[in-house]
Amino acid sequence: MDIGILRDINDWWVTGRVRDTFLEPVPRKITPEILQAMDERQIILLEGPRRVGKTSIIFHLIQGLIEKGINPRHIIYISLDDPLIRKEKFFESLLSIIETYLTGMRIQSAKEKLYLFLDEVTHLKEWELYLKRYYDQKYPIKFVVSSSAASFLVKKGRESLVGRLFRFNITPFSFSEFLQFRQIKQEILRLQEDIITLWKVFFERPDREPLLRGLVQISKRMALHNREVDIHLYQFLLNGGFPEFLQLKGERSIRQYFTENILERVIYHDIPEAFRVADRGLLENLLLYSIFHSGSIININEIAASYNATRQTVSDYLHYLQTSMLVRLLEKYARTEASRLRAFRKLYTIDTGLYIHLQRLTPAQVEEKGILGQIAEIAVFSQLNMYKGISGKLFYFREREAEVDFILETTKGLIPIEVKYRETPKDIKGIRYFMGKFKAKTPLIITKDTFRVEERALYVPLRLFLS
Repeated sequence: MDIGILRDINDWWVTGRVRDTFLEPVPRKITPEILQAMDERQIILLEGPRRVGKTSIIFHLIQGLIEKGINPRHIIYISLDDPLIRKEKFFESLLSIIETYLTGMRIQSAKEKLYLFLDEVTHLKEWELYLKRYYDQKYPIKFVVSSSAASFLVKKGRESLVGRLFRFNITPFSFSEFLQFRQIKQEILRLQEDIITLWKVFFERPDREPLLRGLVQISKRMALHNREVDIHLYQFLLNGGFPEFLQLKGERSIRQYFTENILERVIYHDIPEAFRVADRGLLENLLLYSIFHSGSIININEIAASYNATRQTVSDYLHYLQTSMLVRLLEKYARTEASRLRAFRKLYTIDTGLYIHLQRLTPAQVEEKGILGQIAEIAVFSQLNMYKGISGKLFYFREREAEVDFILETTKGLIPIEVKYRETPKDIKGIRYFMGKFKAKTPLIITKDTFRVEERALYVPLRLFLS
């Protein structure tokens, strides 16, 4: 490994700070939480789809460490998908460079901790075995690793790294991060912080009354800003939260971004590097099918027949696609695990921008097709994925003619959630049926503008839910 290559990217060794061009203007809300975990021994894993900003978070973490007084020469960043980085005897070569040029002594004897950031670590063979070795031998190294195929990464490294790993799920921008990116008024951003706090508390302890009181107060404070917030909310639904995509100006760049930077990379590089894929054309078709049918309950036998493939192949490929973290399959909620496993799954993509721009839909076509409610459902799904980490597991429910979009199973009970993004939300028979069959907490109806309590259900406008 060439020390010159490392110096080029780790120029904080000389300047004492991370280059401004590496520090995105919108620090991610998860960054302080990760920075706090830097004090623990455990290896930190940043997992998330391609292009959601994992590398940007790493550079903010590095700057945060420098501002805390960490010696900049003790912070090393390496991207493993950089073609100039040689993979042969990677760790032996790297440690030799650190001892020769940075610490001036054997690493085991170093009195200060070293911070080693390995971006896209799955490009490195047997990475997990090396990290386990250095961790177990208590080398003074804090490892932070990232990957765009982290589901496979964790599966591969589970036995080696059990008890040694903290995982952080990196998602596209939340609505509040999107607002910050668009440099909206500080008063609205403060309201968003209050919304975040309210919902976090609710999903940890599902008590409707304090949530309702808090939302009523926020709604009153937000009333003067509703029109402005709704304009930005509409843009968020149409464009999603991939940070780099939101910065594009050219029509061709916008049209091609998701195909060239995400879909092709996942289909022809990421998944084939992790799994044996005999038919990449089928894999691509299934990814597009999964995104275009977001919110649909699927029958794998029917999909296999339509693509002239075996059921096992389609099932395997859908599993592979989930490791890209671009799509997810929800299980049906049922009392027993066996019933859940027998039922059909429900598909979702993780971002509204993926859904719209891979189909090359214009705003006029979205309105004409009447699919804004479906897009709002994807946005709610993405938001719930952010909350489920502190709350529980996410399902859907369907039985007879009753259906509920989402069931959040928390340690404190079940929360049924239905998305009715329309002027006059009606027909909550699915919620009624579910509440009658299961002991459930406060049902939530996510609406376009309706805010009320009716039949024990709390109707909440989308602008008061997304955060």
